[in-house]
Amino acid sequence: MRTSKLTLYTTWLLAMVATTAAIHPAEGATVIRNARVFDGDAVIESASVVIRDGRIATVSRDPTTVPNGATEVDATGMTLLPGLIDCHTHSWGAALREALNFGVTTVLDMFTAPNIDVLRAATSNAADAFRLHDRGRIAEGKKADLVLVTGDPVEDLAATRDIVGVWKDGARFERERHDRPSDRPSQEPRMLGAFDASPEVGASGWLPSTDSLAGGKSTVELSIVAGTGDGGGALRIQGDNAQGYAYPWSGALVNLGSSMMEPVNLGGIAKLTFDARGEGKRYRAMAFAESLGQMPAIVEFNASGEWQRVEIQLTEFPGFDPKGAMAFFLGSPGELGPFWLEIDNVALE
Repeated sequence: MRTSKLTLYTTWLLAMVATTAAIHPAEGATVIRNARVFDGDAVIESASVVIRDGRIATVSRDPTTVPNGATEVDATGMTLLPGLIDCHTHSWGAALREALNFGVTTVLDMFTAPNIDVLRAATSNAADAFRLHDRGRIAEGKKADLVLVTGDPVEDLAATRDIVGVWKDGARFERERHDRPSDRPSQEPRMLGAFDASPEVGASGWLPSTDSLAGGKSTVELSIVAGTGDGGGALRIQGDNAQGYAYPWSGALVNLGSSMMEPVNLGGIAKLTFDARGEGKRYRAMAFAESLGQMPAIVEFNASGEWQRVEIQLTEFPGFDPKGAMAFFLGSPGELGPFWLEIDNVALE
């Protein structure tokens, strides 16, 4: 699932979730004064931006016409950016709302440079590449999708993490406070799947996962079969990686928190272990975490026709921070075609 190519499948606009998000009504107007403005192409050291009816009305050093009753935002010492565009997401659960919470106002569901080039890549360049001509820049007539951050991200890109305000279609979004990973209680070693309690897959907590999320055509079926012990069960993953998505996948996924992709702290866990048997292919284990964004970290493992114990150190997953772990996936090889894999006694140790 490498990201060397970008293939557009579906554009999800965050306006779709505006009815459930805590956004101020888009009535009246807003003026953001005295901000350093990155307009999508270049930096204006000091300017004020007037928003009216969800669009940018003016960008100037000293606006001469400000609507009566406009909401005033003093952005002295801060930087105003076009709303960020994420060009590679998998938008499940509350992902759209979470994206908006972090200043991403447009997401595209599909599968190092100077700081100003990084900012362009996340704003104007992305808008141009996908023909989103109404956004990606701060200019008159463009959508008022804006992000106000403390400091100067042209000098220090980490400033984009210190968000003061987010506007979507000119409406200010009330951002939620997120607990820091260090505030989460550390998880104890535990079993993620013994598959002995019930013949129903649904009782195990494991879910089918395929590239249909991104418009792909891969399929998978999960079932409980005889496991490694007497009378015990195992999870059989019977899938078919099909053409239709650039990076096909199919398999089984287990969430670590109480809801879909809810992060937990696995800081005290060293490895993911499980019994596996298959067709002698190299299968894939994927780890999802806050540190990875929407893209999983992948480790391959072998599974022959005989049961064998697989141990994967969490440090083997590239870029994976266990203090914000969200889910694990076990399943298909990276190649097209049908496959099967059986797993048992999946544990965090």
